[in-house]
Amino acid sequence: MQRGSKQSHGNKVFPQRKYFWVTWLFALFWNAFVWVTIFLAGDKLLDSFEQNPVFYFFVTFPFIGLWLVLLAIKETLAGLKLGTKALVLDPFPGQVGGYVKGYLDLPVSVEVANRARVSLACIHHYYERKRAGDNDWEVEPIWQDYARKEICNFGKMVRLNFTFMPPEGLPVNGGETEDYYEWELHIQIPLSGVDFDQVFFIPVEVADERTITKLADYKSTASHVIADKENKSGAIPVITKTPVGIQFYYGYGRSVTLAILLCCIGGGLGIFSYFFFDDFITFLPTTARLMAFLTGFIALILCAFGVFLATNNLTVEVGLTGVKKRQRIFGITLEKIIYVNNIADIEVKKNASSKSGNTTRVWYQLDLITCDAKRIGVGDSLEGYGYANEIKQKMILALGNNWRPGIFHEQIEKKPQPPFPSWVRVAGKLFSGSFFFAFLYDVSAKFPQIKIFLAKMISLISDGS
Repeated sequence: MQRGSKQSHGNKVFPQRKYFWVTWLFALFWNAFVWVTIFLAGDKLLDSFEQNPVFYFFVTFPFIGLWLVLLAIKETLAGLKLGTKALVLDPFPGQVGGYVKGYLDLPVSVEVANRARVSLACIHHYYERKRAGDNDWEVEPIWQDYARKEICNFGKMVRLNFTFMPPEGLPVNGGETEDYYEWELHIQIPLSGVDFDQVFFIPVEVADERTITKLADYKSTASHVIADKENKSGAIPVITKTPVGIQFYYGYGRSVTLAILLCCIGGGLGIFSYFFFDDFITFLPTTARLMAFLTGFIALILCAFGVFLATNNLTVEVGLTGVKKRQRIFGITLEKIIYVNNIADIEVKKNASSKSGNTTRVWYQLDLITCDAKRIGVGDSLEGYGYANEIKQKMILALGNNWRPGIFHEQIEKKPQPPFPSWVRVAGKLFSGSFFFAFLYDVSAKFPQIKIFLAKMISLISDGS
């Protein structure tokens, strides 16, 4: 399935179609339903509000209808303001392991075009089969990066040139209808009134070996992304030169959004378990307490992990002698030194991702791999593959010209992941089995006949043995 090929003509790629009439139709249907209900059954609704305060939730329905109308107006104005602009890819198709380059001509000023945010992402669409037998449709970003931009005047238009360098090994477009990949190029430009916000599904193919080799040499020397990041306040990480090399500082609160989300989920889960299982105390006291304990324990772990994300910092100092990692957690400082002769490689690895509307974001972490196959985190919260790779290259340059990737790297890649410790598996089985025995205990306490029946069964089994 290749939407990119269906929306392209020659080397021109057209944006994703926006069916404004669908938004208008839904907005009109919603508002008609809400206001007809209010007009015909207004008195009954007021009585329902007095009897059950939960019905006050329906007060939000007219405001939702107003928001839908405003959304429809915004999408319509956006389409009329800039129209449908096709971008040009060169080379066409784009290349995995090579270049995804092109340009888009826009009727805006150079100053406005410089504010453009151009992002490319590889998205995996698939059905995930659950244990219960249900299938959930999943949309997972597996790679994302921001473009190198060049802005120039082109007649009465402004030409926005963009360049990406997707690494080799990523999937190209296509696949089955229930498991396929798409490459989304998202261009967003803040404008007065209505923003320019369009998505292009572009076709890609695997680059030839010559292009891959040439690009690998270029990446080892080029540094075009990191300069923009370093000039921004609050950049992650803060990079400073030291007498022994370069220091990368990942400060407090770099994952504050995720931390707040985890704390809210944990707190909500804890409050839910307190009120929900309280109603079962009189009926199934042991089972209810055990369930409340498990739910509360999970809520505590979520909150603790959220606090950890918000209250830890990481300092990584890289020099000719190796890497010094210093992490401060809850006021406790943990320090580790990895000497240069024990460093096999530094790897860019996906850490987290999100997709909201047209916007796709992927964060990366840096893992230092030692010669004995251990992985040590030396960077996180790096948004965009290109930026993460630039941080990696800076670290490699700081190690000096005498350092080379370790000869054990191929063995490291193939080394299987260690299984869970045996005590974890045993504890999990015991804890899951405890719910069954707790339920039997509560039921037998409520119904003495069951208790007598179980005692007789146990006696028969013991006599037979």
